[in-house]
Amino acid sequence: MNQRDTKSKTRPVSRGSARRAASCGCGGGCLTPTATGAGCANPAPIAKTSSVDVSRMFRAFSDPTRLRILNLLSGGELCVCDIVHVLDMSQPKVSRHLAYLRRSGLVLARRQGLWMHYRLATPHGTFHKTLLTCLAECFADVPQLALDRAKLDQIHAGSSGRGCSTPTDDFGG
Repeated sequence: MNQRDTKSKTRPVSRGSARRAASCGCGGGCLTPTATGAGCANPAPIAKTSSVDVSRMFRAFSDPTRLRILNLLSGGELCVCDIVHVLDMSQPKVSRHLAYLRRSGLVLARRQGLWMHYRLATPHGTFHKTLLTCLAECFADVPQLALDRAKLDQIHAGSSGRGCSTPTDDFGG
């Protein structure tokens, strides 16, 4: 292939076509909306990001262990050692579930010394808020979640002997 063939395959983009491509959001050289209402043949999937978030949140809520963790965190910030103790699971298994919850935007974490503290993230939309409301109200009758809360209350009643530090509201980092 010679230099001339290479140049003929790449079409320079004019300012106007670049502006049109940017205005529709598809990133390609398409048509902008016209007076008839026709628009881009390949519009950017605007709702794609939100559907991924919704899908990830549903998957986070679909696992019984993650539901138990979210239920515990609905009472406020907890150290990972408390969650491990209540769930009676290994620390790596609990941490994997917490990492999934963090990736789905449901949980925030902060480090204090050697310990990680977790709390529910502030809802960032109606869907997220509704899921958390459902957790608080719809799962109130689930026996395992009630047992977990009771066990956590026992841990907090005797918290002077715990190995981790007490929770604070310092989530600045």
